[in-house]
Amino acid sequence: MTPPVPARRSGWPTHAMPSQANAGAAAAEITHEFGPWKVACRADDGGRISRLAWRGTELLTAAPARFTPPHADYGRYELRPVYAYDDCWPSVAACRYPGTSGSVPDHGELCWLPWQFTHTATTLVCRVDSAALPVSFARTLDFRADRVTWRFRIENHGDTPLPCLHVMHPLLPLTAMRALELPAFTSAVDATRACVRPETSEAAIAAFLLDRPRGTATMLFLQGVREGRCAFVRHDGLRLDMQFPADRFPTLGIWWNHLGYPDEDGCRRDECAFEPVPAQNSNLADATQSGAGIRLEPGERFEWECEWRVSSSAAATA
Repeated sequence: MTPPVPARRSGWPTHAMPSQANAGAAAAEITHEFGPWKVACRADDGGRISRLAWRGTELLTAAPARFTPPHADYGRYELRPVYAYDDCWPSVAACRYPGTSGSVPDHGELCWLPWQFTHTATTLVCRVDSAALPVSFARTLDFRADRVTWRFRIENHGDTPLPCLHVMHPLLPLTAMRALELPAFTSAVDATRACVRPETSEAAIAAFLLDRPRGTATMLFLQGVREGRCAFVRHDGLRLDMQFPADRFPTLGIWWNHLGYPDEDGCRRDECAFEPVPAQNSNLADATQSGAGIRLEPGERFEWECEWRVSSSAAATA
């Protein structure tokens, strides 16, 4: 069945905003404190959460001191500094949007758009309207002493159903990781090598990742997770437990980049990410073909949340 053609706005973004060329520009960065939390955000840089710290410990990767995009074509997303946190919608993989001739950029369109931020005593609210589809997107961070709850709302203001994926993209320092706790799963797909991993237990997959050598990068999809949870412990003793709705996000994507990508001098990064995915992978075209992902009926809202709970133990050893 051919998907209905959605109403278009100005089209998918085709270039970066001028402010995105300079990762270190601080004029548009807004910082808020919520008890032990400090968060910084950039409305003019695709709504990026550029800093998230708890009791002075930085949870996300930092902006590069100097940004030079790679010479080879690694996709449009690599044309802006890659660090900290973005939201990926309506796809992570570049693909044609179902029912149209337009192509969704890799990692979606939201990181190329200007956002609006507001805040209360305990929340940071971030909003943006799609440039290509009649959709509004909102991200709310709700801070408590030992946790932050990420709440998301996607609303279809058009008159046709709209398929989409939403994937969180929190980049964490990989070499800070000491231990991983992953959910049980039915299969582990290695998208980097286009194969199914032989490991069948969460402990074996954690060991595989922690043993990846310098100079490698791996993208895994743990499909059919039995629980929506994972956790990591850092060498400095910080522990982060993540919970998400596995019934709506049955796959956990894991990006594990040990200074292997982009594979050019001055471009390789130390980063990892744990990303709930509402389909078997993060390609909207694949999800639509298999009947997976998010389908927004006219006037419908899709809402979900992910909780990060943090703690610290002085007993951890390097």
